[in-house]
Order: sequence, then structure tokens, then C-alpha cells
Amino acid sequence: MRKIQRIRRPLGHASGGAARGLDDRLNGERLPGGDEVEPLPSRRVVQLEGRVEQRFVAAVQRREVGPALRTLDRLLAAEEPVRLLALLVADVRATMTVADLAARGQAVDQIARVVRKPPQVVDAIARGPASASRATLARRLARCWEAERRMKSSGDARAELAALVVDLCR
Repeated sequence: MRKIQRIRRPLGHASGGAARGLDDRLNGERLPGGDEVEPLPSRRVVQLEGRVEQRFVAAVQRREVGPALRTLDRLLAAEEPVRLLALLVADVRATMTVADLAARGQAVDQIARVVRKPPQVVDAIARGPASASRATLARRLARCWEAERRMKSSGDARAELAALVVDLCR
């Protein structure tokens, strides 16, 4: 009997709970041919992927078009475009929340708890992207929604995401 090793796909790649449930049921089970499925550790894969995603969002926050587009290309090789759009939308919404709470005079520690980010990150967001006007932040969110609509109505996902990243970096 031989063992088949495979890398578990990160949760972002599973298509819903049914796929994860099937994946969990297969681990350690025998396949019809007598082969046994043995999962390889996936924590390292998820950690590396998370770092690339963090660098992508950080490059957009710092308005670095070149690094953001290069990282976007790298991520599109492994991630679904809608997931990357969701990362950008979440970042824009968090930036709006930081801006609103900072304008109300809340402390960085309190804001950090609300947006679930470290205080240093919240401070950097408050001094950087959140310092834009409310109208600018609203335009960025509306641009994300427009990109989502275009992507879901058979638009070219790569081109839409690239155009969105360029717009968000302005």
C-alpha cells in the first residue's frame, strides 16, 4: 500500500463548507484503490500567502502602484479575483472607519479594537490613507463597487483589478 501526499488548499480556495467537509473526510481514509490520503502541513502555505496579501494591501495603502501591480499579478496566479477585490474593499472600509473614529476623537487603542488591527497599523492608517477627505474615501469605496459589478458582469477580472489598484493608488 502506498500513501498519497497532497497539500491541503487554504480555506480561501475551498468552494464552501461542502468542499472543506469532503476534504476533512478524505484525510486518513483509504481510497478505493487501497491508497491512503495523508495531508501535508498547510500552515506554511497559508502563512506565505497571507504575507503576500498583506504586502499587496500595504502597497495600495502607501500608493505604490508598481509594487501593488506586481504583487497583484503574483496573487492572481493563486487566488480568485473576487477574493482580492474583497481584500481591497475591506481595507477601504477599515480606512473609512479609522477616519470616522479618529475624527470623533477616539484613541488609537479603541479604534484598533474596533477594526481588529494593531495600534501601530491604525496609527499609520490614520496618518496616511485615512487623512484623505470623506468624499475621497467614499469615491474609493464606490470605485470598488463599480469594479465588482464589472467583474461579475463578465468583465476581464485581471484588467478590472489592475485598473482598481491604479485608481486606489491615486
